[in-house]
Amino acid sequence: MVRWGAPSPLYLLHVALCLCVSCSRGFDEASVQERLLSREQELLRHPEAVGVGATATATFGSDPYRVHALFGGERYLALLRNASELLLMDDAFRVLARESTPRSPTGWAVARDRFVFVGGEQSASIQLYEIRDDVLSRRGVVVLEDGSSVRDLALIDESDQIVAVDDTGDRLIVIDLRDDWAAGGEGAELTLRQEGFALGRRPIQVRHVAGHLVINQLFDHSLLIVPLRGGAPAFDDATRIAHDGPFWAFDAVAGADSLYIVAAGIENRPLDRTGGEFGHVDSFLFLYVLARDGPGHRPLQPSDTLNLSALGVVTPKAVRIEQASEGESGRYRVWVAGYGSDRVAEVSLGSEGFTMSGAYPAPPGTSDFVVQRFDGLVTLVAANPLLDRVYRVTIPSAAGERSSWRSLYPSQPASTTRNSLSHLGEVLFFTTLLTPHNRSDGTLSRFTCEGCHFEGGIDGRVHHTGREEIHATTKTLRGMRNNVPLFSRGGDSSLASMVMAEFRAANQGPNDTVTISTTHYPWLDAIALPDTLTPEVQRQAFLRFLMDFRHRPNQRREAPMDSLARAGLAVFRDRCAHCHQPRVSTREGAPAVAFDAWRGRLESDGEDLVWGAPFFTKTGIEPYVRPAGARVPSLRRVTEKYPYFTNGSASTLLHVLNRFRYRGLEAWHAHDVARGGADADSLSGTEIERLLAALKWF
Repeated sequence: MVRWGAPSPLYLLHVALCLCVSCSRGFDEASVQERLLSREQELLRHPEAVGVGATATATFGSDPYRVHALFGGERYLALLRNASELLLMDDAFRVLARESTPRSPTGWAVARDRFVFVGGEQSASIQLYEIRDDVLSRRGVVVLEDGSSVRDLALIDESDQIVAVDDTGDRLIVIDLRDDWAAGGEGAELTLRQEGFALGRRPIQVRHVAGHLVINQLFDHSLLIVPLRGGAPAFDDATRIAHDGPFWAFDAVAGADSLYIVAAGIENRPLDRTGGEFGHVDSFLFLYVLARDGPGHRPLQPSDTLNLSALGVVTPKAVRIEQASEGESGRYRVWVAGYGSDRVAEVSLGSEGFTMSGAYPAPPGTSDFVVQRFDGLVTLVAANPLLDRVYRVTIPSAAGERSSWRSLYPSQPASTTRNSLSHLGEVLFFTTLLTPHNRSDGTLSRFTCEGCHFEGGIDGRVHHTGREEIHATTKTLRGMRNNVPLFSRGGDSSLASMVMAEFRAANQGPNDTVTISTTHYPWLDAIALPDTLTPEVQRQAFLRFLMDFRHRPNQRREAPMDSLARAGLAVFRDRCAHCHQPRVSTREGAPAVAFDAWRGRLESDGEDLVWGAPFFTKTGIEPYVRPAGARVPSLRRVTEKYPYFTNGSASTLLHVLNRFRYRGLEAWHAHDVARGGADADSLSGTEIERLLAALKWF
């Protein structure tokens, strides 16, 4: 057995054989960047080529995101995040029935192997379905109050409730199910009692375990364990597990008198850039044990940790705990699948903590899986939005054997309009294929872009930039095609130059120019690619993906804009639009959009306005990241940002607006700086209320 993540000799041999990358000779960086810039300009002239106006499915695939086994594996359910569909499949993964779902479904709860509640992160409703005789039927819809959306759902069987977490409204929603909750018909609205509770920032996962809710609060970098008392969450008795960085996934199980929580997340230390590398951003596994009936507010330290990056399991987003079989060591088996790497780890969990059992090859990109045992074999049925597949991964039953996998859905490569170069760019973005030589020893780390940009967005941290004492909040990597210069500190005027710089920055040492042989990455057969990927092809792919990678639609746009938000647009025009400009692009020559057209833009799913500007300015938010200050940032999806400003000094939009001061067209965001002066104007309470309503639509 291997402890503390030390790589086994077999794993090291596999890495040596499978990397098969060679330093490319004659890589002329200047000429490659020139060709990249030419390609970028060509794509800008033809926005339809990068999916502007196209559906998410056409641009990024259907995204199988969740998977569930019914009746012991006789039937399966799959949730397609981009396609907004629920699939019912047989044991050969032939589609028996499919139904549309609330938009962008990410959360579900299955009751009695017959009823399925599905919620969407871009929808204010939960749809109920019934499975009967291989038919999916709609059995009613729950309309959520206050325009909430759903990131995840959990069923509380003993109290006949479901709970949902809303990751944009930062809320927990408890819904009571009446005795006749399954009696509705298609389209019927289920008028069930709902109660909302405030949570920390960006809750993305909820589980119910033995009378407790466990909630992953991504931007708060914490797990919240809340006991249920009489069917209601007792927040006064809650326990909070806090980290320096985010957790990406967890699972929990109830022992005789304790809860065991196994969480996967980033290394529990600040990012270290002092050596020029990205240090202390390895992926780790953490074990927490807490008494089920003890007092609340207990400080909780991990009982054990495991460096997953050292095992080749990077950015794990799916963790499963199962009872150990007779004859197996430990009380539980823990399975952890890497989203950012082609490994799945098997870990024994006993009284002494974690003991490594093995790390096995598997396609990267797993977001969810179920563990099954047939004829002595362990298999994982895994949803994989990165490669747009559902895979069955067979774990080797004896030493010396290799794991294997095959695509269950689709069984054959599906015809798609998706651009293969863009798909390769997505793989480079989300996996270690971008950094195949990186190591995790010492301060070094094996990581992906998601180490700081969860799902391409942010991580809620304020990082040291590696320059002087300047820190900066993370910026979203979505929507960069029409939002230059890039980042508040970098000032890259083109994606071409930014892409070249990112390959250099992410790789440790002179390892950024390598040629990749696709034959040594068999999971790449999901994409139509040449046998050899040169450094230039890799950069072309990264550029193409970033040109495609736009913000997800705003859930608010399911309904027309209300009067308060419309009034807020007028306040924004008068107080904010001089800097946060209503432009389709911040690139040179793009005109501002007239005020009369703002509402129509915000109510549609067409191309978003940027609400930013290409110039730098000093607004009092110090220290300045450049002598000229900081770039005026885009306010697209501003409600999903946290914390605010480059130095992270504001935790809420209300805090931002309360600090805002202006005099004529001059404005700044820190009223205590000398140039503000005591005679500066502030926003009224009415203006702030209207602005907060309008900004939800951005």
